[in-house]
Amino acid sequence: MTLLNNAYRASVENRVKVDNSMIKIRMPKDWEEGKPAYHASMMTQLEQLFYRSWILSKREPRIGRAKIGSTLVVLVFLVPVFWQLNDYTGTNPDGKITRTNPDDSPTQLAAMNESSMVGAIYFLCVMQMFLNFLPTVIVFQGEKPIFVRERASNMYDIWVYATTKMIAEIPIMLVCPIILVVCVYFTIGFNDSVVEFGEFYLIVALMVQAATAMGYFLSSAFNSETAAVAFAPIINMPLTLLGGYMINLESIKNKYPQQLVEWVQYLSPVRYCFNGLMQAQWGLYCEENPTTKEACGLMENGTVIKKSLLNFYATTIPYWGCVAGLFFLWIMCRICTVISLVL
Repeated sequence: MTLLNNAYRASVENRVKVDNSMIKIRMPKDWEEGKPAYHASMMTQLEQLFYRSWILSKREPRIGRAKIGSTLVVLVFLVPVFWQLNDYTGTNPDGKITRTNPDDSPTQLAAMNESSMVGAIYFLCVMQMFLNFLPTVIVFQGEKPIFVRERASNMYDIWVYATTKMIAEIPIMLVCPIILVVCVYFTIGFNDSVVEFGEFYLIVALMVQAATAMGYFLSSAFNSETAAVAFAPIINMPLTLLGGYMINLESIKNKYPQQLVEWVQYLSPVRYCFNGLMQAQWGLYCEENPTTKEACGLMENGTVIKKSLLNFYATTIPYWGCVAGLFFLWIMCRICTVISLVL
């Protein structure tokens, strides 16, 4: 019986092979012409992908909650450490930096508050880099297999996918910076000005966008989450090192061997963030009455005897130049992400 079954099966398989070889189906016309397979129109792609991204954001609120939660946790430590550093005259140290030495002069106390304020500004920039760069690298690696499968099916254009994803994430990227700025601006003691508050928020919001875009670009360049996460510090550390706080960047220009790496500063969102916040904090402050304010430098008989904070840290790029720099890095990294996904 087994022999008969095997013989019948072999006979059926042979007939099927013969029938299949006789079937001639014409290739699709677009395939013969070398054109890509059909997919929906651009507007349909934008509509459907944006709708899907928005639904995923609502169904998976953990990412948004994690961003807000991490911001709040950092604020728990940041606010008490940098509480009220706005005594730039050194005459009212109560509740701020107290005298560590009874002989400290008001000028010395003012210098301590100024340095601490600069440290707080730099920490805000580095914090945004850490909170948005690495988490994005990890999150996108989890979504990448779905993207690869849909891309193989030619369901949509890659730039449409990247654009809709960016738009869907904008709300949470606007909420986190406003929570941060509202909590730190008055508790640390930045200038009491609506305009400067808005300038602070704009720089921090663009910093979040640029750091997130860099995370997407790095993640898109690797097929393995382990490799992407391992490579992230190699990108993050130079950008932080050349942010403008560790060393005066003007002092290393055109000097060997610093000139081999100093160009990295132009790709660092930390640098533009730090420079922009310094301009927002000290620019108008020093324009009002620079001759009586320690932070703005001192001159005697036309000779500079103390540099202003902006010159000391070489944060002399105009405010709107920093805005343009962060915006450029944001858009450039998004474009590089699309190119990386295409390749």
